[in-house]
Amino acid sequence: PVIDVKYARAETFTPASMAAIFYKLAGKAADSAESLELLNATQVEQYTFWGLEDSAAATAPSAISKLLSGHSARNITVNQTHDNFVQGGTVRTDIRSSKKSVEAFYPIEEADVTFVGEEKLLKDIGLLKNVKAGGKLVLRLPGVKDEDLEKKLSVAARNDIKFRTLQLFILDP
Repeated sequence: PVIDVKYARAETFTPASMAAIFYKLAGKAADSAESLELLNATQVEQYTFWGLEDSAAATAPSAISKLLSGHSARNITVNQTHDNFVQGGTVRTDIRSSKKSVEAFYPIEEADVTFVGEEKLLKDIGLLKNVKAGGKLVLRLPGVKDEDLEKKLSVAARNDIKFRTLQLFILDP
């Protein structure tokens, strides 16, 4: 028999999504793929940076990875992707830091820290799902007062932050 697996053009394949496809092909429940863990979260620190390509902070993730790589006991991997369909050019940079060598060049699914350079990216991309429960979210919101913060974040984003116990940090440059 021929089995057709369809996916969106914007689909990003990760080990978990590939396992889900294989489980589907094998006729098993897809929730078994959720238990797939390739990296030990206690040994690898994961950081994700989201921003617009023309942002003044577009080179910050590269500078941070260079700074982290200065520590000789750490292995740093950097993976950067560009999407020109979202906001005219969105850049995602994933940084993994580990004491052991890590060859994981797929997108981070559970970042310890996620930096979002533009608040409008929260509305266009479901990026909060890639922050691990209890992780840290750094959101750049220039000039926003405490009383206006609730208006800036959508209900879905506020619920994600609350129910997944994310630590929210606001950066006002």
